[in-house]
Amino acid sequence: MVVRQRGSALILLGLALPLTSLGGCLRDTMIPEDAGVPSLERVEPNGITTGSSRLTVIGAGFVQRSVVRWNGADRPTRFQSPTRLEATLTSADVAQPGVGTVTVFTPPPSGGLSASLSVPITAAASRPQIGGITPATVPAGAQGIELVVRGTGFDQSTLVELQPGGPLVTQFVDAQTLRAPLPWSIVVRAGTYNVRARNPTRASDPIPFPVVALPPILVSVAPDSFDVGVPLHLVVRGAHFQPTSQVNWNGSPLITEYVSFTELSAEAPIPTVDEEGRAGVAVETPFLTTVPSGVRYLKPVIGPPQIDSLAPVRLIAHEPAATPLRIRGTRFSPSTVARWNGAERATRFFNGGSLEITVTVQDQAAVGTATLDLLDRFTGLSSAPVTVPIELAPAPRLGPVLPDHLDLGEISTTTFKVNGVNFTQHAVGLWNGEPRVTVYVHEREVHVTVTPADQAVEGEGLLQVADTVYQVVSDPWVVPIRPRS
Repeated sequence: MVVRQRGSALILLGLALPLTSLGGCLRDTMIPEDAGVPSLERVEPNGITTGSSRLTVIGAGFVQRSVVRWNGADRPTRFQSPTRLEATLTSADVAQPGVGTVTVFTPPPSGGLSASLSVPITAAASRPQIGGITPATVPAGAQGIELVVRGTGFDQSTLVELQPGGPLVTQFVDAQTLRAPLPWSIVVRAGTYNVRARNPTRASDPIPFPVVALPPILVSVAPDSFDVGVPLHLVVRGAHFQPTSQVNWNGSPLITEYVSFTELSAEAPIPTVDEEGRAGVAVETPFLTTVPSGVRYLKPVIGPPQIDSLAPVRLIAHEPAATPLRIRGTRFSPSTVARWNGAERATRFFNGGSLEITVTVQDQAAVGTATLDLLDRFTGLSSAPVTVPIELAPAPRLGPVLPDHLDLGEISTTTFKVNGVNFTQHAVGLWNGEPRVTVYVHEREVHVTVTPADQAVEGEGLLQVADTVYQVVSDPWVVPIRPRS
């Protein structure tokens, strides 16, 4: 059998076949390709760390049978291209820091051994670990604090990192100690932060670092005076404020906005004074500290209470039950009392703009007017009086009425379905001014029953509805009485 290679084809038994059709195995084993001496340019990476296993060699003249040698010993090699080989190193090759030698050998025919390249072996960076932090906790917003982080695996590249917050300016002391100033601005909020020691590629496990809230300190409140009952915007300044801090007015929480560690704003919709005529502002931080700030007292603007509106605006004469009367205005306080025709009435205080009194049955027993004013017992000042009308209730109005007539001489009773408005449970039907049996259905319907005597005479009868409590009566409704058709 004659085997001969010509160009990229193989002459076998007189047949020309492409080399690729026979596979690389035939090519390598049967006819090794000619190759020159390989040359090396560099390795990637240009330096390796202890424990690494892969090494890429860059050069020229590489063929399928080229082998990478480490310190003169062959290593498993993967051919990637005529300019690139990849070798797998053993753990013993890179167990210690130092320098290794790389060559590439191509077996005959031709081929040869390349010049060598030196490859530095450096110790792999160990993962930093934190053993302790000093101080172990800090108050929120504390200034001039330096963290001392102790552990292992630190080097010049290691940074102390606060989460949330980010990396801190770090001083490397030695492989076991780092120092980092702690800016107060990144720990103004109380909570649990995490501290890590981080190298360029590896980081330690996080260590919890509590930042605790201190009791709030109240320095100033603006404005320092107020008009009772008039909505007020407050700017509160101090220290140790947290997002959960709230401003209190005489012990009651206000709608509060956290501005910064040193400032809060709050809305007092209807500011009032206590029974001693004072208004105290304080700050507390629920859930984080139980100690409130001191109290700053604001100066109320002294003035008489003022009545702006009443609800209801008028009262009904002869009302059978007491009537709650809501009073709205300004400069109300717990010491404000309402006077009805000059006599004090029990007064319920809601806030600086709302009071309520109860008008008794006797107070509204007759049609007319009453005078209402307010007295502040603490200041001795009183409001301008207002007049409260006391009017009759609206009289019932009838229509339509069914049946619309009576049959003359009917020997049984007849019940009218009376439609209308302003009926109450006190409604009584009248026939020619005399009361008749009445059933209240609802405020727009009553039933009135007339007797056979009421329909014994031909002509007309007058039907009305009266209210026995409110003492009002409807206009008459004329009902014809005529012979049965």
